[in-house]
This record gives sequence, structure tokens and C-alpha cells, in this order.
Amino acid sequence: MFKRLLSILALLFPILTFGQLQNPAKWSFSVENGKGEERTLVFQVKLEDDWHLYSQFTPDGGPLPLVFNFENNSCIERVGKVTEPKPHESYDSTFMVKVFEFEKSATFRQKIKFKGEPCTVKGRIEYQVCKESCIFQEEEFSFTLSGTSQEKSTPALEEIVPVAVDTVAIHDAQDSSTTNNTDSSSTAALIADDGCGSGGNSSEQGAEGLFGIFIAGVLGGLLALLTPCVFPMIPMTVSFFT
Repeated sequence: MFKRLLSILALLFPILTFGQLQNPAKWSFSVENGKGEERTLVFQVKLEDDWHLYSQFTPDGGPLPLVFNFENNSCIERVGKVTEPKPHESYDSTFMVKVFEFEKSATFRQKIKFKGEPCTVKGRIEYQVCKESCIFQEEEFSFTLSGTSQEKSTPALEEIVPVAVDTVAIHDAQDSSTTNNTDSSSTAALIADDGCGSGGNSSEQGAEGLFGIFIAGVLGGLLALLTPCVFPMIPMTVSFFT
């Protein structure tokens, strides 16, 4: 019985580990400005060690090629196709054809004509990455075109937002400094009075909150037992300990 159980676990182990495998390709997107209405959408991918990504131009009978799918958008006009750097060429004995692949990193570019109206360009990348085995992946992309003289990618915009908020907060604090000084004594009195009045209820509310979290955890655990990934394992676990 014990040997049979070990053989079943040995068959399930590759499936479980494959489901937990992370995507070895990390994508990032940005926009480069050109002259006038010209823009360039930049797709950059970084691959983990020993992994490779196949080119858009794969011979018949070879692995799945890299494909860029763009959603219909009236605010841009694509100029040509997506360009790619020079790939590494090798003969694949599995497919028995010459393949073109990228290792470590690669940058792809799509030239467009932007009509000036703010819009978002979206789409999906389909690709296959291989090491000892191959994985088919899909990656969604999104470019924001605002119509300004200099387009910025999403990380750059995220860095600007906190600065603007801090500036407003400092400006408001300076404008209200005189008012806060005149009302400091009355504010302190109100805080002290509120703390004395609500001290008894805080402990009761905290106890009720912890009890609610405990009940929610128990219910969540029971529901988790009914999921397709956990429920079939219960007989095996009980049999093992029995």
C-alpha cells in the first residue's frame, strides 16, 4: 500500500511543480518620440538564464513563433511590422529545422503614426519559451498616448504623482499653520476628552473584531477543502496516516 501511494505521488509531483512554474520572460513597455506625429512602441523582454524565446520568423514545422496582436484602434496607424534584433540561429534536432531565437534579452519596436487624440493602445503577445521543455505564454500590453511633446511610460508617471501630492500637502500645511497655533489648546482638550470617553469601547470592539476574523478563517478553511485541488487529496492523506 505504501509503495503504491509513493508511485501515485511521483506521478503527481511533475504536474504540481509545473503549475507553480513562473514565467521566465519579463516584459516591459515604453514609448519613444519621433518627428511630428511619429511614435515608436517599444517591447523589451528579459529572459532567465538558459531560457530562449523564438523569433517571429519561424520555418514551417518549427516551434511556435512570436506574435504581436494589436486591438483595433482609430487613433494610430501602424507603419510596417514589428521589427526585431538579429536572432541567434541554430539547428533544432527536435523540430529538424533551423530556428531563430533570443537569449537573455531582446527589444522589439513598432512604428506608428499618432493622430494626436489621447488614447490607449492595447494588445497581446503570444510566444513560446524553451529550456529543457517549452512553455506557451501570453502577455497583455498597454501604451498610453497623451498627445504631449514627450510621452512617458507608466513607471515614469508613477514617480511624478507622489511629488505633486507632497507639494500640495506642504503648501496646505503652511497656509493653515497660523490657524493651528491659535486652536492648539482647544484641540488638545478635545483629544483628551475623546480618549477618556471611548477607552472602554475600544477593547470590546477589538475582541469582537478578533472573534470575527477567527470565524472567517474557520469558514474559509472549510470552503478550501471543497476546492478541486484539495478535495481529491483528502482520501490519500487519510490513507497515508492510517
